[in-house]
Amino acid sequence: MHKNIANYIRIADDIQKKILSGFYYEGTPLPSQRVLAKEYKISRFTISQAVEILYSYGFLTSSGGKKPIIIKNNDSAPDWQALVERSALPSKGWLTRKKLNAHRLWPRIMPGVALEFGVGKLVRPALEKAAGRLFEPDNYELLYTDGLPSLKSAYLSYLSKRGVNADCNELLITSGVESAMSILAQGLCSRRLNLIMATPTVYIGVTVFKNTGINIIEVPMDDEGMLPQELLKHSKLFNDSILYLEPSAIEPNGVCTSLRRRQELVQIIGNSKMPVIENDQRHELWEGAADCPTFKELMPDKVLYVDGSLAMFFPNIQVACIVASDFLISRLNDIKLQQCRFTSSINQLLAEELLLSGRLDDFFVQIRAELACRKKLTDALLLRYLNNLAEWVKPAAGFYFWLKFKNVNTHQLCRRIANNTEFRSRIVSSLMYMDDDIRHLQFCYTNVNMEQVEKSIQIIAHEAEQFK
Repeated sequence: MHKNIANYIRIADDIQKKILSGFYYEGTPLPSQRVLAKEYKISRFTISQAVEILYSYGFLTSSGGKKPIIIKNNDSAPDWQALVERSALPSKGWLTRKKLNAHRLWPRIMPGVALEFGVGKLVRPALEKAAGRLFEPDNYELLYTDGLPSLKSAYLSYLSKRGVNADCNELLITSGVESAMSILAQGLCSRRLNLIMATPTVYIGVTVFKNTGINIIEVPMDDEGMLPQELLKHSKLFNDSILYLEPSAIEPNGVCTSLRRRQELVQIIGNSKMPVIENDQRHELWEGAADCPTFKELMPDKVLYVDGSLAMFFPNIQVACIVASDFLISRLNDIKLQQCRFTSSINQLLAEELLLSGRLDDFFVQIRAELACRKKLTDALLLRYLNNLAEWVKPAAGFYFWLKFKNVNTHQLCRRIANNTEFRSRIVSSLMYMDDDIRHLQFCYTNVNMEQVEKSIQIIAHEAEQFK
């Protein structure tokens, strides 16, 4: 096993092997933590963490306050059928709650990239080809299916570079990531389940999950991603939970889940029956993503994979996809049709032409280089104007700096900025976080040129000075 894997995970795996080999008999108590600590020459606290993992794997069961009882569990795949059957259609208040939860201090605009990044040079020739194909009978008549077959084939070829391998009947085309999340929420979630996710997280992609009444469980993260020890605290709920992961550029602070952390999380959840939703829409924003396997690659049967790279870089192309088993895709496509969330033919054809252009990889390399340059310049500007007013850490990836102000009411600050006619409101994002933290402000450095970025930072500094 990898040398960086924590001791409690190694011990849990060793005990699991002993259970499966018959060294520990099914139905008998597990040796006490004191005995195991002596055997493994390690602290009882570490043993208790290993025991929690074994509970989550389904190899132990409670015995009414006594020693945990051993269960022989050879089937770790989540029961997707049962999950779908437990889901419920939205209540009558669905749309009302959605509107309330969608309210923002600032108008919500999908963060994309500035025009000077060269998006137009890539889109225009693809759009010309797509327009020429629009009224071909096959393309037009297949508008209301799970996606144009030619687009699905191109998308699967693109995703295979990430180790995400599937057949065409295991992929569903959606109208952007929010549409994908809405479909997943209706198809999988109910009030009887928990959604485990990292915090702090902006309420954008997960709002629709909350609308189903599912219980949200927040797990803190550090600069490598979700903390394994904190996830373990909820291990006894794993069989009644869905794990939601955004491994690349987790907003608001741009954290990217490291290879070491991915391995630790896989070790914890890999043998449980907890299904995983992996939202990898920001995969192309992080240079390190090429060296980190996706969770879908590491646990193919357990993970339902969502990609929205095209919509992320080309905001007007609202095309994303869901990768899952053919059973799930069939169910989710039914929900897509019920919601009337059709993906227009021109968007599908444009997405296909971009995927087949052979220019996307070079484009993404250029984008990451440009973002790295802008990030460095923005950090220098923030240091010049806000050094005494706020704290921040350069994000590993993403579109934002997460500014923590000192002795400043951030809500009032945003309202003052909103009344400043010189300010470009697209630079500041909403303040809706899982932990209701109002001390932070998201500063976007990608949607306008650097001259406007500097002007905006000056305005923020001037307004923040009024609160000193």
